[in-house]
Amino acid sequence: MAMPSARRDKHNLMRPVSGAEATAAEGFLQLLLQNQVIAQQDWDNLESQSRTELKHHSNMDRFLLRLVDYELLTQYQATRLQNRQVSGLILGPYRLRDRLGGGNSGVIFKAEHLETRQIVALKVLIPGRPDDPAPLMRFDAERKTIAELQHPHIVQLLDAGQADSEDPDSPVLHFYAMEFVNAPDLEAYVHRQGPLKIHAACLVGCQIADALAFAHDHRMVHRDVNPTNILWAKDGKAKLLDFGLVKQYQNRFTKPGSMLGTLEYIAPEQAQDASSVDGRADIYSLGATLFFCLTGQPPFSAGPDFVQAVTQRMTEPPPSIRDLRPEVSTELEAVLTRLMAVQPEARWRHPREVVQALQRFLDPMTTWKPISSNGAPQYVAEVPDDTKVDEQVPTPPPPKKPVKRGWLKRLFGG
Repeated sequence: MAMPSARRDKHNLMRPVSGAEATAAEGFLQLLLQNQVIAQQDWDNLESQSRTELKHHSNMDRFLLRLVDYELLTQYQATRLQNRQVSGLILGPYRLRDRLGGGNSGVIFKAEHLETRQIVALKVLIPGRPDDPAPLMRFDAERKTIAELQHPHIVQLLDAGQADSEDPDSPVLHFYAMEFVNAPDLEAYVHRQGPLKIHAACLVGCQIADALAFAHDHRMVHRDVNPTNILWAKDGKAKLLDFGLVKQYQNRFTKPGSMLGTLEYIAPEQAQDASSVDGRADIYSLGATLFFCLTGQPPFSAGPDFVQAVTQRMTEPPPSIRDLRPEVSTELEAVLTRLMAVQPEARWRHPREVVQALQRFLDPMTTWKPISSNGAPQYVAEVPDDTKVDEQVPTPPPPKKPVKRGWLKRLFGG
């Protein structure tokens, strides 16, 4: 919701008012400080004249605008405070500063730790139905997965926990905090700046393949490698995120026949049955992501006809990238073709081999080297027979009371 329009005239914004009006502004300010929506340190550091001005505003909407001007609030926080309710801006030990994005299962906020003031990316699980434990089990598995994968090209886990909502009948809110990377995802970057230079795209491919090699060595398949799940910073470092669909061979939560992932980038076998894929599905998705980075479009469109899109993926090789970008060499085109081969057997078995294939296309001045440990147990595509078992679903938690959505709507509604 947009902030209310207001004439930004200093005489309007700073006009002294009567005692009754001043009490309302000052009282709301005290509420913000008591609830730690505004950091006490920031308020104390403000000049005395500015603090006096803020306490004497006649118009509460202008008051919020001035708090943004003084960087005591963010625009997101000010918009959320228009209804004069502070609930939903503090979650556990974190102050929510902005809404970065969200999907069907979770919302990601830019947040600040109340004590350390560290800026993090905070992912919060959207509460599901009380009789469906699967979302919480997936979320818990995602937290544990990221905690295990300590790699420079994987977004790092910093903290995890849960917080009670302000409504006793509402569910506990589960969250985890990741390092905040001040960078766009690849899709946003390419849409804004255009396709990447060839050597830059190959460097992204090497870095993400190295991250996938580390994950695969730990017997994890990402299953949702796509441009929106890769952040690309100004220093050229790529970071893989969103392990919400990860497959661990010791814990299977995906029902046979399910389709998971982003349709434009998933491997043909994953479109058929996401529960049975191995690491070669990630290799296909990485190839499709590189295709997007080099051309500005995915190799296949999702299209309005889902069945047709899946059938095309399972029967047709990707289009020639040189038809869309002629300066791509035939050697690099051959690498992309192998990455996106229809049959898994025709692809490389391990992302470490992908790193080796892409390294020869890097800028000669690039000093990047693979980081994934060669000492880790190397997982290749074949799935051991003893892992091909029926899904083992943990015992669900006891049913919860029906969710009252008022407070939750304020938290997740944007």
